Amino acid sequence: MCSIHRQTIFRSQVMQEYLHTTKRSLAMQEELLISFMANDNTIKPGASAVNRSCDTMFSNFWPSPIAHFPAYLGFQCCRVSEVEGGSRCRILARVILSPRETATWLRLPATLKRRREWLFGRLAAKDAVRLFLKEQHGLELCPIDIEISADEHGRPIVSGEVVDNFGSRLSISIAHSEGEAVAIAGECGHHPGVGVDVEHVDQNCDGLARIALTESERTLVYRIRSWRRREWLLRIWCAKEAVAKALGRGMAGCPLNLVVKDVEIETGRLAVGLAGKLAHQLSTYAGRHFTAYTGCEGSLVFASSLIN
Repeated sequence: MCSIHRQTIFRSQVMQEYLHTTKRSLAMQEELLISFMANDNTIKPGASAVNRSCDTMFSNFWPSPIAHFPAYLGFQCCRVSEVEGGSRCRILARVILSPRETATWLRLPATLKRRREWLFGRLAAKDAVRLFLKEQHGLELCPIDIEISADEHGRPIVSGEVVDNFGSRLSISIAHSEGEAVAIAGECGHHPGVGVDVEHVDQNCDGLARIALTESERTLVYRIRSWRRREWLLRIWCAKEAVAKALGRGMAGCPLNLVVKDVEIETGRLAVGLAGKLAHQLSTYAGRHFTAYTGCEGSLVFASSLIN
């Protein structure tokens, strides 16, 4: 009996030490992340940030890409600038990624740029999901509570035990370009999907019109004043990407599978139709035109689309 009692005490002590060590490890990771954020201005916590990762937003709310979406759907959009340094990325990965996401991240090509893009895209998406769940349903989640994977077509999907049990059909879209990551999250309702894309306005566009635009689309661009042509070339590209992501199939291997039919310079709205392989794959949308909302803010050109 004494032996059993001693074993029970020993196991209890081991468990207490394990819990203590775990708490200490989490505290150290939190301190490292807070230090990381304090020393780098490219990731800015929200105004109400406190020293708990469930309360801290690591990216910034960006309303422009969702300004035309129905307000009752409650979509959220977050934007974050990437940071340099592999060690800082590893610290952030430990705080925001689930074990399965970490495994996926480590399997990516061993280039710092690719891993940074993937990581900060997930960060923006998780913050957008957290904002949506907090504002619409009063749920406060940590980034690690949310898991982002992909379906068979590569479209990002939201999972995680809390989200799965909640029963909400969340839709997300992620984009990144030259150090910027953007994500939209929300409940689509009767809309099949949401898409977003961004590009830096000052990037090299040599050859883009030739490989990505049809003859009719090039005619649309040439009608625009010369000093705005680069911007509108990128708007058309982003519009195609946003619609392709919202449809959940991508461009089916070629940007010419989507065709811009109409451009409204004043509003930034573009009408996009399907062609080629994509029109064949999505025959139910034959003859349909999808709206993409485009804009230019600072150094970023963006487009977003919510499929009707």
